[in-house]
Amino acid sequence: MNKNISHSNQISFLINWGHRYTAFNIIYSLLIALLYFYANPLPNTSIGIIYFFVSWLGYFSFFCFLFYIIFVFPFTFVIKYSRVFRIYTIFISSLALTFQFVDVNYFNLYKEHFSLFTMFQEPNNTISIHYLLIFPILIIINTLTSQWLWNKTKIKTKKNRKLTFSIFMFLLSCFLISNIIFAWADATLEKSVTMQRNSFPLAAPLTAKDLLIKSGFLKENQYKLSKLYEKHVEKVSKISNFKYPKNNITYSPKGNNLNILLLDIRGLNNKDLADIHQYPYLSLFSKENMFFKNTYVASNNLQKSIFSLFYGLTPNYYSEIDNSKIQSVLFDTLKKFNYKINFFLSSPSKADDYYRIILNNKNIKSFHVKTDSENPSTYTDVIKWLDSNDSSSSPWFTYISFEFKSDIDSKFQQILNRLDLQKTIVIVTNSDVPFVNDSTNIDNLKTPLTIHWPGIHDTKFTFRDSNLYSITPTILSKLFEITNPLSSFSSGCDLFDSCTNNYPIFTASTSNIYLIFKDKFIMLDEKANYYAFDKNSYLNVQETENPDFDLLDVSFDKYNSFFKKINNQNDK
Repeated sequence: MNKNISHSNQISFLINWGHRYTAFNIIYSLLIALLYFYANPLPNTSIGIIYFFVSWLGYFSFFCFLFYIIFVFPFTFVIKYSRVFRIYTIFISSLALTFQFVDVNYFNLYKEHFSLFTMFQEPNNTISIHYLLIFPILIIINTLTSQWLWNKTKIKTKKNRKLTFSIFMFLLSCFLISNIIFAWADATLEKSVTMQRNSFPLAAPLTAKDLLIKSGFLKENQYKLSKLYEKHVEKVSKISNFKYPKNNITYSPKGNNLNILLLDIRGLNNKDLADIHQYPYLSLFSKENMFFKNTYVASNNLQKSIFSLFYGLTPNYYSEIDNSKIQSVLFDTLKKFNYKINFFLSSPSKADDYYRIILNNKNIKSFHVKTDSENPSTYTDVIKWLDSNDSSSSPWFTYISFEFKSDIDSKFQQILNRLDLQKTIVIVTNSDVPFVNDSTNIDNLKTPLTIHWPGIHDTKFTFRDSNLYSITPTILSKLFEITNPLSSFSSGCDLFDSCTNNYPIFTASTSNIYLIFKDKFIMLDEKANYYAFDKNSYLNVQETENPDFDLLDVSFDKYNSFFKKINNQNDK
């Protein structure tokens, strides 16, 4: 800089240069911040999308300008030499952008923002040292930017000030508008906006809940329910935090490997099993064996219900399993002990619901899909397969899915006659229970479950509440004697044990979540509306107006136990 220039003009020149340099760093920061969008899918509402982009533009612009005010602007008056000032500014701005680049990659990997606290809390969360190579690259980019701006910068005129002020006001408006939108969304429980709370580092969006609750515009209980529900949904959506099973599986198997037949009859209900005149063999089978009359289906979505049946998990984990292609502990165990695994389906229209499970489990080699009208039919294939394997020394696991028709009882008789019941576990149930989304009749969520288990005929537990996602842990714990705690690989329990921690039983429709307890059941819809019903009268209980938040929080934590805990103050 010219030595003859006055000190005041030098200061003005450096401030003008600093503004322009900061403007370019805002652009660089916004470009890096685009990578945060990989971990945050675009919302499905207009207001969510608007907030998505306005907050991106306003947040990083505001923090870059704040960074300039705190770490650059004061040194305009302190550092006498312009070259030293520029070197300092290049270094510290490149360091800040490097930290942002590291954070965005850490966030995409672990869904948490990078800090010393997270490093100590989660020592297994590491990030490649190669990301630090961005620092010299940013030094070069900022040096070239600095030099180019230095040559272009002039003493600020009124026209320059107007342009700078207009840009500043636009970016400030974006920041303020994003906070206003979030405050409104937080008050009106607009999840497409509030779920973006933690998208950016150091973010603390404006909320106005206390004022709105005091003024009567917002119900405190409804707000708390929404926050609790949102916390549950946010955990479920974080794929990288999912771990199944929690630990390596260890076994202490018995010498006698029993065959397993799982007969899934779509449309079968408890009344049918009680009809001894219409369905004598099915009815007699349920009476002579262990009939769990208070069994609940996992979901009214067949695909998720089948998933829960074979994985022993509640349906909220379906997306994580499907995305990560993790194999079921059940099928891994069957393969380990040389079981032949076979699937027989009599409805091709339902086959797609099974294919997703099959694709994740490469141990399933035999998969037969035919209609009942085909010749030979699925039933014929089943009989043929059972006859050919009657004398086989290798144990087998066979899943058969039939539609509930008038000839189902005779088919069941023929299958049963071909089994050695001293060496075969037989499970009869129905995983396809399409109950309505807003059902307040708990009986609509029930499904039949009858189990024949050689050497076990204890009916003292058959009258308590049970669920289909407990079938898998029962097989694994009783037949293969897995030594791991059931909670390390399943949401269910051992059906032949006391299952004192079984409650609540978790059932989901496409829009509602049901939590079933010993004397009541709770329904939460997608807007976090809360309904509590007595199990016997189906009438609303007093708790509907005063929810037990501690009970709900513990229940949700239990069924999100396969997601890694995240320490986040915003969840409090």
